[in-house]
Amino acid sequence: MAITQKEIDKLQELYDAAMRLYKLGEYNASLMYVGQYSEAYLLFILYDEGIIELKSLSSNKHIEIVDGIIKKWYVDLYSEFSNIVKPILRKFLNFRNKVIHFDNNNAIQTFTYSELSEIEFTLAWLNNYRTSKKTKLIDKENLLEETFVESKFDYCLKSIFINSFQSIKTLLISDIPSDCQFIVFSGENGYGKTSILQAIAIGLFGFYDEQADRMLTKEKDSTIIKAEIMGKNGDYIYNEYLGIKNPLSDITQLADFIAYGASRLQLQSPESMEEGMAKRSPVYNLFNTDGVLLDIGSWLRKNRNSFDVIKGIFEKLLPNIRNIGIAKTNESRSKNNFLVFSDGESLIPTSKLSAGHKSIFAMVGDMIIRLSENQPHKLPQELTGIVLIDELEAHLHPKWQREFPRLLSEIFPKVQFIVTTHSAITFLGMPANSAFYHVTSDIEKGTQVEKIEIDIENLLPNQLLTSPIFGMENIKHVHNQDTTKVHTEENYAEILKRAEVKKALLEATKDFSFSKHT
Repeated sequence: MAITQKEIDKLQELYDAAMRLYKLGEYNASLMYVGQYSEAYLLFILYDEGIIELKSLSSNKHIEIVDGIIKKWYVDLYSEFSNIVKPILRKFLNFRNKVIHFDNNNAIQTFTYSELSEIEFTLAWLNNYRTSKKTKLIDKENLLEETFVESKFDYCLKSIFINSFQSIKTLLISDIPSDCQFIVFSGENGYGKTSILQAIAIGLFGFYDEQADRMLTKEKDSTIIKAEIMGKNGDYIYNEYLGIKNPLSDITQLADFIAYGASRLQLQSPESMEEGMAKRSPVYNLFNTDGVLLDIGSWLRKNRNSFDVIKGIFEKLLPNIRNIGIAKTNESRSKNNFLVFSDGESLIPTSKLSAGHKSIFAMVGDMIIRLSENQPHKLPQELTGIVLIDELEAHLHPKWQREFPRLLSEIFPKVQFIVTTHSAITFLGMPANSAFYHVTSDIEKGTQVEKIEIDIENLLPNQLLTSPIFGMENIKHVHNQDTTKVHTEENYAEILKRAEVKKALLEATKDFSFSKHT
């Protein structure tokens, strides 16, 4: 017998009551509903995964069944449970113990901002699973309204909870849209944008970089990072880093994941492709300034059948490059010079590219190589993964800052990008399915993030700069003393045109005088 719509509604009522009381500050009352919801929810998932038989979510045998599951957990070391159920049981145990602790002590004072955020994050994750998963709980006569939205990404970030990491005291970012291709963080220098990216990297990749043989973080034991990742078919990965010494930390490492720091000009030389493995790991570059990116030119030596496709990509990506070819002499093919670039007047080897050209060439080439390793025989537009980029606009002229996000979304339509930027110009190229977050810093709370709901399609840079995304009060010159002289034309060409008209009018009226009798 399948659980009916009535039981599903009851579960929803428990969740709504818990969240309503939580938001009103009635934490002790909220805990009662949180406890009931979490136990009923655990049974919901275990039934859904075919582990137990259950006729009703409102059975008085809840505690008996839950205690039996927990006992089995400890006795069998949950070896019989699937990889889907293991993190759910682990999550439930941590969550339940926390709730019981607060409930037994009946002490609202013991709640910290961090613990409240963690409870909110857990409740949101539980509810996401229940409403998004294509569940078999409901029979054909009691179909629950479908809320599942299939994502075009194999995996995408849905939520991140960060506690006690670098400048971050407690941070919760939840309910990221599943169709969001660009997640963008903007904010002033030193406010923690890079820290957010590094925490996300740990949540998606893990706290130990095996290739580099080093820990990605040396933070305190109190550091907690929890990441919720949604799969294309509605399945979820729930990763938890609970501090260096906590054995319950458990992270499913995403294979198609890359993280880039702001410094991304150093290419691996062909002569040392087997050396410096540590600096070539997919996350090393985000945590260190001496990271090395894989050279697409060297890769093309072994994958010449991909040359035409890669050539087309870089001729679209690199401004002022009119043609790309293979170097003709062995000498020029060494030292990252397998490819040569033409600006219409001369041939330029890879090593002589400008910083802007090289940063695009190095990162996009590295991206193609790494994503192709696990997804062979796929064209770039078919590759999937999650890519983090710190300071997306680094080394780029404003014209290309605008074009770069658009081109990335077109070349890699199935890749989710999580980026930071200081430039309003980059927003002019962001695809429609983007989410924007403004990063601030508070002495008491540390790094904070606010989601900005804004339609940027019809905004100009000056309007973006004075919007909540950047928060500038004005954009006039710092030495301006007379705001009436500030030009308000849409572009510089209009300023010149207006100046010409003004000059012509002055010339035409220079010798003109009005009659006294006029």
